[in-house]
Amino acid sequence: MTKLFSSLESTKCFTNLNAYKTVYPSVVSCLETLYTCNSDNKDLLNILSEAKCNCIDILNNLAIGYNRYNIKDKLYFYNLSRNCLSKVQSLLILLNSFNILNFEKTDLFVKKFQEDLKLFNGTIRKIENLEKK
Repeated sequence: MTKLFSSLESTKCFTNLNAYKTVYPSVVSCLETLYTCNSDNKDLLNILSEAKCNCIDILNNLAIGYNRYNIKDKLYFYNLSRNCLSKVQSLLILLNSFNILNFEKTDLFVKKFQEDLKLFNGTIRKIENLEKK
């Protein structure tokens, strides 16, 4: 965790959201790994770029959703974040298929993100239940 991230934890902001706290280290680690990957193939570089953007969007959409007061808006952005997480899993598998990302890293991130999805689903379900009341 970064020093800034740690200092924000004492305030009431999106960094206190369990889904954000849980997925943040995985996203940072995944981004660090993706930034070391390279290819001479332009199409593969586009896939790599899309994986990086979606990693960033996982966190950004959680932050945006957290600060929304309307439950439907909140759900919209949390669902976007969950979709980005699933998309990153798919892109990592694709990058592995083209030998841009090794199996061990791919397997590690895909499994970790799968666990994170369970937390996202629980967060979304909890908010949906609030909406029904």
